[in-house]
This record gives sequence, C-alpha cells and structure tokens, in this order.
Amino acid sequence: MGFLDSILKRKVEPPIKEQDFDSLAKDTCDENEDLRERAARKLGVLSDPRAVNVVIPLIKDKEWRVRTSAVTALAKIGTPETIQPLIAALEDADDDINEIAASALLRDGGKDAQAALQRYQRAKEQKQKFKVDSSDAAAIKQVYDIEQQADELLAANTVNEIRRLKNNPKECIVYILKSKANPSQKKAEIDSVLIDVLKSYSPRKNIHYCECGFPTSVTYKDGSYGPIHPLLNGTTVDDYTHRFHCPNCGVFVTSQQD
Repeated sequence: MGFLDSILKRKVEPPIKEQDFDSLAKDTCDENEDLRERAARKLGVLSDPRAVNVVIPLIKDKEWRVRTSAVTALAKIGTPETIQPLIAALEDADDDINEIAASALLRDGGKDAQAALQRYQRAKEQKQKFKVDSSDAAAIKQVYDIEQQADELLAANTVNEIRRLKNNPKECIVYILKSKANPSQKKAEIDSVLIDVLKSYSPRKNIHYCECGFPTSVTYKDGSYGPIHPLLNGTTVDDYTHRFHCPNCGVFVTSQQD
C-alpha cells in the first residue's frame, strides 16, 4: 500500500460527537501545527459538509503535514464545493499532496476537473523528463570530469617523462611521438627538445622530418645539409647516399628532404 492509499484508507477513528465540530473548527486556526493537523484530520473523518469552508484555508498552510491532512479531508468529504480547492492542491510543491488531490478529482471531479487533471499530467511528465535530463547531465558531467582528470594526469606524467629523457633526445622524441598528445602539442614538445640539441650547430635554415614526425636532418643557411647526429645515436648513415633508417619508424630517409 502506497503513501496515498495509506492516507485515504486510514483506519477510521472513533466517531466524533456533533459538539466537537466547533472545537475542531477553532483548532484549525491554532498556532500549534499539531493541533491544526489533528483538526483537519478529524474533520475529514467527520465528513461534515460544513467542514469544507473551515478546512480550505489549511491547504495553503506552511506545514506540509497540515496541508496533507487538509487535502485528505476534502478528498473524503467529496462534495462539489471541494472541487476547486482540490484543483488548487494539484499545484502544491509536495508530490504526495498532488496525488491525493488528483485521485479525488478522478473519482469525484467530473468534467469540471478534466482540464486541470490534463494540465497536471502534462506538468508531471515534464517534471519527470527534467529529472531524467538532469540525471543524464550529471552523469555526462561526471564522465567529463573523470576524463579531464585523466587528461591532466596523463599530461603531468608526459611532462615528467619528457624531463627525465631530456638527456637522451632520441628516446625523448620517440616517447613524444608515441604519446596521446595532439599533433600540435607533439610538434611543440619536439621543438623544445631540438632547441637544446641544435644549440651548438651552425645557423640553420630548415629542419627536415620523417613522415612519422621524427626530425632527421637540417639545411644550413650556407646551403649545406646533414643529419642531426645526436638524434641518430646507434643509427648507421650511408656516407654515399646519406640515407639511414628513421630511429622512430624504421623507414629509409635521406639527410636532405626536397
């Protein structure tokens, strides 16, 4: 049994005497929320049509317990005078109060309540869609945050590894090319390595790269050219053809690229 059923099908309290009506009506205006809630609940049990005008103000009470008992009382009384207050209760901030009112209107509201119930159903579906969309947005943001953290960690690890390999420029550049950085980032990192590698070289005009991105040779401003020997450690260069295997991908390259 759900919350709505538990309220509408609450065990009937002992019969209330006729003279209790005035006392209960007075309690609906009491500052004590427990007395207001009790009065609304007992007036609902009494089911006296006179209680409608007494209970109606309580559907706007600041305490949800009082509003719940007031709407439940109107639902139990079920006279035509309760229809408009129950329609108003469809807009309450509490979902359970909305459902109590909707159930009563479906039962007793007739044609007068149909339009209000249709609006309520559309609003309910929209609210549910918003909850789903919000949940999806939260999940997407969580995935994005995780990926961003992973990227930041990867970037930090990459920088640390590049720093460690600075004394071995060949291995450093191979590591950069195999990393998950984008091409522009790889180029920037390789250029930073080449600054140290080529600082002792004569003024140069161009740096030539293998198709894989590995820097292989330079052309100097005087028109001469040659391999970048610090990057070719362990690689044999043919003195006649100036060809050698790229240290990164292994294909044959020449020390000068046209």
